[in-house]
Amino acid sequence: MTGEEDGAVDAGTLGQLLVLFLLAAGVTAAALRLRRLKPAGLPPRSLQVPAEYASIQAAIDAASPGDTVVVAPGVYRENLDFMGKGITVTGRQPADATMVAATIIDGDQKGAVVTFNSCEPPEAVLCGFTITNGSGQLEFSLNVLGSSARAGGGIRIGSESGPVIRNNVITGNRADLGGGVYACSISLALLEDNCITENQALLGGGVRVAGDFRKSRTRDHYGQGQALPFQLRRCTVSHNRASIGAGISIDRVSSPVIVDNSIHHNVAVWDGGGIAIWDRSSPEVRGNRISCNR
Repeated sequence: MTGEEDGAVDAGTLGQLLVLFLLAAGVTAAALRLRRLKPAGLPPRSLQVPAEYASIQAAIDAASPGDTVVVAPGVYRENLDFMGKGITVTGRQPADATMVAATIIDGDQKGAVVTFNSCEPPEAVLCGFTITNGSGQLEFSLNVLGSSARAGGGIRIGSESGPVIRNNVITGNRADLGGGVYACSISLALLEDNCITENQALLGGGVRVAGDFRKSRTRDHYGQGQALPFQLRRCTVSHNRASIGAGISIDRVSSPVIVDNSIHHNVAVWDGGGIAIWDRSSPEVRGNRISCNR
């Protein structure tokens, strides 16, 4: 053995010894892989679509919590899933109505245009898009219809998901339940400053909020105690059509907050042109401007 080799340990051996030490300390192989994939302390990134990523979903897939996906104007034929991530997906200028109209997510009648169904935190934000041409996510064993149906033509929000959805136009979507938006009443979502217009459904042409009897209403969400239920604030809900609840349908023991919205010119075939509240529901409804519905 040469003097250089005597007492020396090569880098590969050191790496193996380190892994063995960590495993002995209770760190799993999966955790080691995760730490290599996401080093601590990385600053938030801005992921550009289409300059860096060809599709919005590709950017979402690549994003980490705290990142922002910035989307240039254009038509994106996609069906998006936030996959539980606390990220922002935004058009370039979400406060500019012209830019919102020019930044389009087209669901191509292949399901809900945007889905939040993996307990997304409040840091999951969607803003600055026109969301259109969705057909809803297939749901099963829906008591209200006695069979399966499609829910959430434009946006589908599942139990205990808490995204913030603002400054979007949600239009031209269809589903059996919630043509524009379908939300479980124990979702923690906040919809504010959106225009929800010209959508169609059997229940809830614009928005349907429905209870979920499988979940608890008293769960501690995101370490902040009992969070607010689903909220619809400062939205325009207009020119939607449904059999029941053309503007908004609230049912299945739901308790959403519906405050300071403009709800007008919605048309129901049977009942609830503006808002239909039924099935033991008890929402907070105040400060809304409700007119010209039938």
